[in-house]
Amino acid sequence: MIDLEELNYWYKFIDGDLDALSILFLHYAKSLLTYGMKVYQDEELVKDSIQEIFIQLIQKRHLLKRTERIKGLLYKLLRNKIIDEIKLINRSKKVDHLVFNSSIPFETDAENQYIGLEDEKIQNQRVTSALNLLSSHQREAMFLKYSDGLSYELIAQVMGISVASSRTLIYRSIKQLKTELSEDQVY
Repeated sequence: MIDLEELNYWYKFIDGDLDALSILFLHYAKSLLTYGMKVYQDEELVKDSIQEIFIQLIQKRHLLKRTERIKGLLYKLLRNKIIDEIKLINRSKKVDHLVFNSSIPFETDAENQYIGLEDEKIQNQRVTSALNLLSSHQREAMFLKYSDGLSYELIAQVMGISVASSRTLIYRSIKQLKTELSEDQVY
């Protein structure tokens, strides 16, 4: 779905067309599930949270703005909903931040094309090891930027940080990865 088409459906939904929201749901469901599973590894909780945010959108449609950052809005709503659900489950514990799950590997098309090649496997192991050395906050930002292609502005919106902080976070994460990967080279 191209951006203009996406905006068209968003505007139709704000104007009252629930079928337009259904189309947006179908378009974003998979990426929301992938992101949600990175945030908290409980598939049922994530699926329920996705449904809940779309119900919230319907209920609060009259408060929505004609924003061009639909994906960022959906990710932010999902992240906040998961936090709320975790707080409900763990009433006795305070949830300050999420542990961004790094046990689920980053997916790329290149991985699928080169399965079986020993060099690729070794490279993937090195990258995964380096990614696991990043903080959960850094891994989440890197996922949003490079696996989901979000802009720095959308990353800031989703993570609740400033745009400058999102840029700095990505820059420092890349710098750390480069350092780890260059130190780890054995030839």
